[in-house]
Amino acid sequence: MQRPGLVTANTKDLDGAREALDRAVALEPERSPMRFELGRVLVLQRRERSALRQWVMGLRLEPRDVRGYLAVAEVVARRGKARQAQWVLERGLERLPGHAVLRAALEELDARCA
Repeated sequence: MQRPGLVTANTKDLDGAREALDRAVALEPERSPMRFELGRVLVLQRRERSALRQWVMGLRLEPRDVRGYLAVAEVVARRGKARQAQWVLERGLERLPGHAVLRAALEELDARCA
């Protein structure tokens, strides 16, 4: 099944993708995958703050979504808040102990901060 907005996002019609995903989230606000995809489109539109909001709400709905932790940490770190990004990844590891991708992202971030 094709998710709303993805075809549009792949064709670079970001406004159309955002509108489709906004509608999808409005129809099913409890579905974290839609929020994650909406966040991806918002980042591409340089609307990082709105993207972070969608990802955080998605993580509240699905606290074991690795993509959410990675996305939030990446944007927060890019904004110069490495310690906050580390905190996000640590919260992810609390929910998913020993997750290799989260652990590697945290180690990479730690190395950059050292």
